[in-house]
Amino acid sequence: MNEPGAPGVSISRTSKAVEGIDMEVPLDPEIEAVVRQKVASGEYPSVAVLVEEALFLLVQRDWAERQADLNRGTPLEPRRGPQPEGGEPA
Repeated sequence: MNEPGAPGVSISRTSKAVEGIDMEVPLDPEIEAVVRQKVASGEYPSVAVLVEEALFLLVQRDWAERQADLNRGTPLEPRRGPQPEGGEPA
């Protein structure tokens, strides 16, 4: 993690598929404070574990939303994220 008061949270991860992934993730101060508090309290052993858990839950939520859409017969829409000009998904 960065020094206290430093902007953003640094995440480094090495995997068999991709070696040496380095990410700098800028966070709003309120979110960064939550991350720091949860790691400092021991609730999560590291920022990386906290981010992995958050992304796992995000994937689960997105899957559940898509299943609900399918059950209602609603066409699947592209998920959140930047949209190219014209509003059409990439």
